[in-house]
Amino acid sequence: MEFDKYFNMWNKYGVKLPTKIEITKEILNRVSRQNEVCDLIWVINAASQTNKSSTNLSNTALEQFHKLSPSLLSHKAFKDKKGYSIPSNVVDRAISHFNDDPNYEDRFIKRQPKIKSAFEGNDNKTAQQTPIKENSTIIPTKEDFASAYRALTRLGERGNIDAILDQIEIHAAKECRILKSNWRMITEENIKIWLKK
Repeated sequence: MEFDKYFNMWNKYGVKLPTKIEITKEILNRVSRQNEVCDLIWVINAASQTNKSSTNLSNTALEQFHKLSPSLLSHKAFKDKKGYSIPSNVVDRAISHFNDDPNYEDRFIKRQPKIKSAFEGNDNKTAQQTPIKENSTIIPTKEDFASAYRALTRLGERGNIDAILDQIEIHAAKECRILKSNWRMITEENIKIWLKK
């Protein structure tokens, strides 16, 4: 894939941060469109990289999108008109965003004031309030299960395990919590134990 055109536009016209900051829900919520989210993540990614080559920045930015996908599903930019999340759209949108696009330069330049304003007033204290921790993945707790169970069932009913797991995943995404890759299998086994007690 070719990311050179985007890299050159960013290098020439894009926002450059003087210091590394964390990707937070608060900063991401300062923009409302997918292309703005993509630009923000690129800018934050670039600030933390010493090797600012096109290849390195595009690879690490796409890695961040992949890691942040569950959290980004709760962002308004990655929902359809009915408000439903589009899971495959997060990384796919980032890839198409960073690839060549005819007449893209004008749109890129027009977005930069909004990207810059997303960082205004940001300090380390703000950045630490609501970080989206890329490497901090979790296994749902008994409380997560109980909450999902209550949301889906009536008193005395037995819930569908797949629906409960889906509900846990939706709730985790809303709270910007990233689940471990094998969380479904582990949680399903835990639920069997929790239901026996």
